[in-house]
Amino acid sequence: MTNPEEELAEQIVTRALDGAVIQRDENSGHSEVDLIVDATDGRRIAIEITQLTSADFLRLQDHFKKYLTGPIDTLSYTWIVRFTETINIKQNAESIITLLRNLEQAGIYNLRENAQQPPGSEGHDKEVYVRQLRNLALLEVYAVAGPGWILYANTTVGTSNATGEILSTIVSDVVNDPDRNDNAIKLRSSSLDHRHLFIWVGNPSEPVRHAVEQALRSEFLPTTPPSVPSDYTGAWIAVSGNSPIALWERDAGWQTISPS
Repeated sequence: MTNPEEELAEQIVTRALDGAVIQRDENSGHSEVDLIVDATDGRRIAIEITQLTSADFLRLQDHFKKYLTGPIDTLSYTWIVRFTETINIKQNAESIITLLRNLEQAGIYNLRENAQQPPGSEGHDKEVYVRQLRNLALLEVYAVAGPGWILYANTTVGTSNATGEILSTIVSDVVNDPDRNDNAIKLRSSSLDHRHLFIWVGNPSEPVRHAVEQALRSEFLPTTPPSVPSDYTGAWIAVSGNSPIALWERDAGWQTISPS
């Protein structure tokens, strides 16, 4: 009996590996793993599917505390804050929170530094907010679901935060989680050369999920491979069926796959 996450993972893998034939665990001859993929290039891939838990999100928040601030009681939304220059986040934290709180009160939920008419800002001095954004060396701020967190996303090429290395960190963390040893055991028992872990990052109220989604939608991939044992030759990261997916393979590195 499959669950919705397994069914959606199957659809994503089929789309990503165009023409691949998927066999569910009970029909594959490798009953321990969730999916067996017969790819068009001749590879046979065993895939185990896992989903981040509340404990995972708490642990990962600690990993990313340099880029995540919260919870902040005075904010009603989680905000993505994009910048290109090196700024002292700690020094400017209160000014940034004040700006975001004022934007919420003004009904503005998306503001760019080059904006002339921010949406939803009728009746307010839009230029005041834009000037504040520029003075703080911010490119853009926008609100997403979830209460009172700030995700700082540096968009400069080569930076290793929410635009890249976060993906590698998540794979390393999940793969090396002792509570998931069964994934490695099942993949190893398949006796196949290609063994992947498919990681679902669900729960849209979690700030880590938004950090992952930003990384998947950015143009920057991790510059380093995840730290994983030899039981794994690949890993997938997905937040939904209609967002980009990240795929790491030991012999090919990182790539993102379009949802369409």
